[in-house]
Amino acid sequence: MNNVQFYETRMGHDFFMGQLPKLIKTLDRIANALEEQNKRAEEKEKNSPVNSPVLQENKTYDRILVIEHQKAERIRYLLEHEPKTEKECMPEDEVITYTADFGGGFEMDIKICGVQYQEGQDNLPWTEAVLFYEGEEIACSEPSENFFGVWGLQIADGKLFRVFIEDEAMI
Repeated sequence: MNNVQFYETRMGHDFFMGQLPKLIKTLDRIANALEEQNKRAEEKEKNSPVNSPVLQENKTYDRILVIEHQKAERIRYLLEHEPKTEKECMPEDEVITYTADFGGGFEMDIKICGVQYQEGQDNLPWTEAVLFYEGEEIACSEPSENFFGVWGLQIADGKLFRVFIEDEAMI
């Protein structure tokens, strides 16, 4: 029987000279990518809204959004009058957004979102609040049917962000 070692064969040569070096390079790239990802995660944690020094003094942050009366009337109409046809329905790709800026990278969007028209359903738009820190979503409300009044979202460290939405005609 022939005692040829694997490294002496054509297959062994291909493995040790081609496949193994490629595998090592790939593992190095994966290790470097994981190391970079961990550094970014640590940096993100260090800069998270929970650790934000900008808003440390106060625990509740309030903003008031005053909506022009004509726009407020349209919003009320959309939320309260059930569309009878698909043409009357606020389409699902339509979103009306109002933004409150709290400073320090914090913003809250209050949104009115259209729906896909379905025969026999109420087909009314829905609303939600979304809190962002430096452009990244950090909290959101449950869907609602209301727009005017108070929207509040709280984050892990207890900071409470509230937006009071009012019709200019009611002030």
